Order: sequence, then C-alpha cells, then structure tokens
Amino acid sequence: MTQYPSEREKTDALDAAGNTTAAIGKGFAIGSAALVSLALFGAFVTRIRHASGDEVFADGVNMLEPVTFAFLIVGGLDSLNIVMKLQAVLALVFADTFFAVNAGKGLLKMG
Repeated sequence: MTQYPSEREKTDALDAAGNTTAAIGKGFAIGSAALVSLALFGAFVTRIRHASGDEVFADGVNMLEPVTFAFLIVGGLDSLNIVMKLQAVLALVFADTFFAVNAGKGLLKMG
C-alpha cells in the first residue's frame, strides 16, 4: 500500500474510528458490570434481611467489618482464578511467538 498514500490515510482514519468505538464499548461494559455487581450485592443483602426476619443487617452493611470484608475477598477469588488463567495463556501465546521469531538465533538451547 505504499503506492497509495490517500488510501492509507483513509484506512488510518477508519482504524482510529474503530479503536474509539471499541474503547467506548469497553467503557460501557465496565460501567454496566459495576452496576450489576452493586445490584447483586444489594439483592443479596435484601434476601438475607428477609430470610432472617430483619435481624441481620438491620443497621446496614459495614464494609469494614472483618467478616464482611473476608467474604468479599473469598467471593472475588473466582475472578482472581480466571485472571491468573488468562495471564498464563497470554504468556504462552507470546512465548510461542517469541520462540518462533527468534529460533535459530542462539536463544533456544536444544540438547
């Protein structure tokens, strides 16, 4: 495409528009995920209050209470597990690309 600079400018503009659209979409996704997690936590507290006859969480939820904080951390372990797996896969993908590009340059010692 070096022979067509005007087409390159057009495709760069379209690429920038696509990147902007993707960033806006990610922002909406993150915002909606935060709202959903807040709504789920509120539903959980409401369900516990109804099941216990308004004895538990009668004064609200103290996020600094050790038991509540511990359960929040335990509840987040699933997400931590998924993130660790994704990082491992990402490392393997880039390691494969690195070794494929640099093979034969003395970086791989076989045998």
